[in-house]
This record gives sequence, C-alpha cells and structure tokens, in this order.
Amino acid sequence: MSIQDHWHWCNKCHTFFFSGNASQGTCPAGGQHDHVGSGDYALVQNDSAMVGQNNWRWCNKCQALCFAVGPNVGKCSAGGLHSHTGSGDYVV
Repeated sequence: MSIQDHWHWCNKCHTFFFSGNASQGTCPAGGQHDHVGSGDYALVQNDSAMVGQNNWRWCNKCQALCFAVGPNVGKCSAGGLHSHTGSGDYVV
C-alpha cells in the first residue's frame, strides 16, 4: 500500500489539493489554494484492494483531487480541462 501525505483542504474553495509541490495550485476562488487551518491528510494510492472509491486523480495544473471516470475529466481552474498526467489512482 502506498500512502501519500501533504493533501490539504483549501479554506477558500473547500477542495482537497496537493501541497507538496512548489506551487499550491490555482484556486477557483482566486489566487493559490490556502491551507491555513487544515490538517495534513494522507491518501492511499494505487491499491485496488483498498475499500472505497478509486479513480480519483491529482490534477497537475490546479493541484486538486478530481474524480476521473468517463470522457469528461472536468473544467480546471487553471484553464482548460484537468490534466492527470503523473497522477496515481487514489482511493477515497
């Protein structure tokens, strides 16, 4: 089982985002995501035996956690559609 920490709740847009990169990502509420007041959450990735819903992916443009099933991956606050290149398969 692979566990990744540095996931936080943004107090502006109320989404989960990955804060372990230099950029905190583009927040749809303006500027970058802000994790003041958030805990440091850890998510399981790439474990098909884990109980929960898989197919959650990290967007490398806005840093948010997004559901990625079907042809529509969703509109990204950083522009265009979410990009899941480099993401693991997270179980929530």
